[in-house]
Amino acid sequence: MQAVLVFYRKMIAKAADFLRQSSLRSDSVCIDGIGVQEHMPPGMIDRPVGTDGYLLMYFYDPVVIRDQTGEHRYPPSQLMFWHPGDGHYYGDAERTWNHSWIHCCGKDIPSLLAENPIPRNRSISFSYPELFENSVLSIYEELEGRWQADNVLMTNLVENLFRQVWRAAANDPSRSPISERMRTVKRYIDTNYNKPFTLEVLARVARRSVSHLCSEFRASYGCAPIEYRTRLRLHEACRLLRDQTLRISEIAVRVGYHDVYYFSKHFKMRYGMSPKKLRHRIV
Repeated sequence: MQAVLVFYRKMIAKAADFLRQSSLRSDSVCIDGIGVQEHMPPGMIDRPVGTDGYLLMYFYDPVVIRDQTGEHRYPPSQLMFWHPGDGHYYGDAERTWNHSWIHCCGKDIPSLLAENPIPRNRSISFSYPELFENSVLSIYEELEGRWQADNVLMTNLVENLFRQVWRAAANDPSRSPISERMRTVKRYIDTNYNKPFTLEVLARVARRSVSHLCSEFRASYGCAPIEYRTRLRLHEACRLLRDQTLRISEIAVRVGYHDVYYFSKHFKMRYGMSPKKLRHRIV
């Protein structure tokens, strides 16, 4: 990825007008600086009283960080979030190191953080650099892109960044990320839900045994893969029932059932009534 490094308080490019305008707004979110893949020479950053803004930073390499727990050498993939006035001490005095970051301010920030409480001044293990980079680059593109930066969009993009980071950093098992294998399986079902396929086919897509596939898919999405396909088929059938030009037998075939009676049986099990009866209710 190409490195991006800009300091907007120096009034670079299109961001200048945006900052002048948004700084006058009571609900403003201002971006002071952005860095993506900024490689640093050996050395430490030492700001005892921090800055007057909020600094969110991701470290790709092992670094020394002083946070609320003390001074420690941390392994790669750490994230830090400093509030105004929090002291900064980080880096590596002996080796080059790489990091990405965003510095922001504005009166909307505290309310955004109230909804997305990223831990403050504490190192967080964070294994999703692409998530952080993509969110920061979206903000950069809004500031430096084709159109004049929009304050509402900027606020939404910063909120999205905070929410993405908070969700990924939360030590909550229910928020565990879904594996790429399972997302691939789900995409396969989403695309082919009206076609015949077996669990063995899905297992090959996932490169898992059938039993492991079913267990991991259920843990990720709350139901078995074939049950998920059935839900998709019947949900689409409900949508198609609104079209009076389609016979129920045609709808059954469109969503993957070549036996209309088998389709009606599954439909009634799911919705408590036949397709014909539901059609009368929704039209």
